[in-house]
Amino acid sequence: MVSQARKLNWDGLMKYSAQHTFESSITSSVIALHCSLSSGHQWARLAEQLASKHQVITPDISGYGNNPGPSVLPTTLAEEVDLLNDRLGEATGPIHLVGHSYGGAIAFKIATDSPLASRVRSLLAFWKGSGPEEKLSSNALVRMIEHAEKLAFDFTAILAEQNVTAAAATIRVPTLLISGGLSPYLTQRVTGRLASTIGGAETRYLPAAGHMLPISHAGVVNADIARHIARADEFASLSLALGEASTEADVAVKI
Repeated sequence: MVSQARKLNWDGLMKYSAQHTFESSITSSVIALHCSLSSGHQWARLAEQLASKHQVITPDISGYGNNPGPSVLPTTLAEEVDLLNDRLGEATGPIHLVGHSYGGAIAFKIATDSPLASRVRSLLAFWKGSGPEEKLSSNALVRMIEHAEKLAFDFTAILAEQNVTAAAATIRVPTLLISGGLSPYLTQRVTGRLASTIGGAETRYLPAAGHMLPISHAGVVNADIARHIARADEFASLSLALGEASTEADVAVKI
């Protein structure tokens, strides 16, 4: 039996992996978190694009959209995550996290310090640029003004976060960081530090994009997200197949 086990070469292993990937249906969920003064509707086009292959969850963060939040609004990212527990609990299987601005900070918290951290398969975060302001409709401006008081709580929660660099170093899943425009120096520093701290992180820079790049440049951004998620799922599927093949080889050797 030992000689048979040794015949398991790389070509055979790859053939097995490809067949296993084709035959198995690995389901995963996408949780997309919007920026401050927005709502889960921000990700409507992305949800439509990914719906055929993924469960897509686009919750309203507390204090925004149709989520009024508690009487005392959260002042930490941990509290924000807790208030999303019901929606986050809807996710099945591995999870891909997508976050824009403040939503990116919450996604980071979920990936590094939450019960869902072990299920995270990939992470995407968007940072604002300082290009020309995107023109918003009167209705959009009214909706933003209605929730303006929550903005102070969002900044409080972000600035209260501790040991961010150490937390970032623990991320082991494929991560994509997207920044837009002529970003402020501080924003670029944050993006750069995360890119250098998170092992293997990929960066994408859109020179003409501003703060609302997931909306103003949705075609480009959504394509990047779909590609990133597909690659992460493919990598996980291949790793699973290789692991099972390796286990079978070990069993054959022991026999």
